[in-house]
Amino acid sequence: MSKDFSSATFVAGLKQSLKSIKSQKAKKVYLAADADFYISSTISDACVETGTDIEVSFSKSELGKFCGIEVDAAVVAVLK
Repeated sequence: MSKDFSSATFVAGLKQSLKSIKSQKAKKVYLAADADFYISSTISDACVETGTDIEVSFSKSELGKFCGIEVDAAVVAVLK
């Protein structure tokens, strides 16, 4: 299964994703299955707190490629 975020508005990375989740601008969050514990728990807690949909199924490398960036992405938030 592949994802392509090129047609969506999104932010990648912990700080920007967390900011969009807390301000309820995130429609859905993709969390890398191989993200470290701190990132996983921080993002998961924020999503539960705000009721934001979260999917954990891709690797950091896959998320980075889906975003069209040249680095790994532990978390990507698709914006409303």
